[in-house]
Amino acid sequence: MSDDEASWMKETVMNEESSWTREKEKPSSSSKKSSVKFSSKTVEEIQSREKNKRLRAIFEDENLDYGKDATTKEELEEKFKKALSIREKQIGQVLRLIGQARFVQLCFLIDATGSMQPHIDGVKDSIKKIVNVLLEQRYNQEAIVKKMQLAMVAYRDYNDKKQFEELQFTDSVEDFKTFCQRIEANGGGDACEDVLGGLDHALKV
Repeated sequence: MSDDEASWMKETVMNEESSWTREKEKPSSSSKKSSVKFSSKTVEEIQSREKNKRLRAIFEDENLDYGKDATTKEELEEKFKKALSIREKQIGQVLRLIGQARFVQLCFLIDATGSMQPHIDGVKDSIKKIVNVLLEQRYNQEAIVKKMQLAMVAYRDYNDKKQFEELQFTDSVEDFKTFCQRIEANGGGDACEDVLGGLDHALKV
């Protein structure tokens, strides 16, 4: 995996700022809106929990023990390096399987909630790079896949107006890239994002 292709994941787990940790507004008993301010210590604690949560999920994918949450920047960096190594191995395995299959149907599932806003462009760029790598001919050799159909499902929170956006499997790479570019990270709030609903939609495209 190149540095560019890994950058969005690194940004997700190592970035010191996240849009969902900024000041939020919620209605008071009066008609005026009051601003809820987080102390710097509270923000750091929220960020640390979120980073550990995302890294732990990667470890658990490989049935590895994550151990206690990292509490320092050095510990987070060490766990991130291990998580990146795990992802590189998983991607390599998938690419080998795709190369053996030759005909591939590939569906991408994207978290498009508001908290993904700082990272969504990196995610979309990485998806496009994956598609290009699979279809690109190099050194007078055939592309990794002979034929590929692409689909995409973007999911948001349960209470969002556009909870799901989906593109059915298509042979057109251009249609896929256009749909991908149109996806925006928005909505969200205190409600949980509907990951299982997104998976259900992905299985039905």
